Amino acid sequence: MKKTQFQEIYVSAFADSAPWRKWFFSEVVRRDDEIFIVDDAAGKPSAALLMQPYAFQYAGAELPSGYISCVATRPEARTRGLASEAVCRALDSARCRGYAFCELIPAGRALYYFYSRFGFAPVFYCDEERYTSLHAFAGGGAAEAEPRYADFAALELRQGGGVLHSEADFKNILSDLTFESGREVVFVDGSDGAKACLFAAYDASRADSVVLVRSLMADTGPVALAALAVLRERVGERPLTVRRPPHSGRKAALHACGMVRIVNPLAVLQALAAAHPSLRYTIRLTDRLFPENDGYYAISKGNCSLSACSDRRPDLDVDVEVLASVLFSSAGAGEIFDLPTSRPYMALMLDI
Repeated sequence: MKKTQFQEIYVSAFADSAPWRKWFFSEVVRRDDEIFIVDDAAGKPSAALLMQPYAFQYAGAELPSGYISCVATRPEARTRGLASEAVCRALDSARCRGYAFCELIPAGRALYYFYSRFGFAPVFYCDEERYTSLHAFAGGGAAEAEPRYADFAALELRQGGGVLHSEADFKNILSDLTFESGREVVFVDGSDGAKACLFAAYDASRADSVVLVRSLMADTGPVALAALAVLRERVGERPLTVRRPPHSGRKAALHACGMVRIVNPLAVLQALAAAHPSLRYTIRLTDRLFPENDGYYAISKGNCSLSACSDRRPDLDVDVEVLASVLFSSAGAGEIFDLPTSRPYMALMLDI
C-alpha cells in the first residue's frame, strides 16, 4: 500500500517513461520503511520521498548513511510545507536508525537553498573539464574491459571518502542505462594494472549534443585518457564535458553535485578522532533540528566525548551545516581550522 501511494505521488510530479517507472518501483524501491509519506489537511497522501541506506567512507571508517531521493509533491498540494515535513521525518528516522549522514543530489540549483534549511551543506564536488570535438585523447597501453563491480568498488575506495555502492547498486546503475539511447559505460585495464571507468550521457538524436561524462574514476592519468579515447571512438566528434573526483585543487574547476547532512555528529567526530589520535580539539555545535546534538565535542587521544559545557574555549563554534562544510573542505581550508579535512565523492546515484 505504501509503495502504491508513493508511486502515485511520484507519477504526479515526474514525467519518466512507463517502462523505467515499472523497473524502478519493482527493482529499486523494495522496502516500505524506506518510504516517507505526508498527508495533506484532508488526509490524502500528497508528498513523499525515498531514503535508502548506503555506506559512507569517512576518515578511514565506513559509517552508515541514508541517501534521500525522489522528493515529490502532488501539484495541487505544493507550497504547503508537505515536502519539508517529509524531509524532517526522514532525517529524524535517519538519526533513530543510527545513520551518521544523509546525502542527496538537488534536482536543480534553486533546491540547494531549500535543503540548506534542514542543515544540508554542499560538500560533494567534482572537477569539471571541457574538451572540443578536436580532442582525440591519446592514451595507449590500455584495453577495453567488461564493466566489473570489483573494479568500480576499488576505484571508489581510492577516491578518499564518500558514498560507497554495493554490488546491487552497481547492477541497478547498469540497468538504468538501458532505458535510453546516448548512454555509454567504459571500463579499461591498463598494461600496468591501472584501471579506469566512466559513465556518460548525451542526446543521440542531435549531432551537436555535448557528451556529459558524469563520472570518471581512474588510477592514473594515462588510463583515464585511455577511457576517454574509447568514448571518443563511440560518440564521434562531439564536445565532451568530463566530471572527475575533486582532486585537482583548482577551485575554478569545481562543480557542485550534492549535499550532506550530519545527523549524528558524535559518530562522525569519533571516526575523525580515531583516525587522528594526536588531534586535540573542541567543537561547540548547535543543531536547530536536533537539539540533542547541541553541546561541546571534545576530541582527544583518539576519542570524542559530548558534554553540555566545557572548561576549555572551543576551537570551533558552528552549527551543523557549517561543521559539514568545514570537515569536507579542501586540505588547504583544513589548515586554516587546524583540522584534517578532505573533499568526499559521490559517483552515481541513479543520476545518469
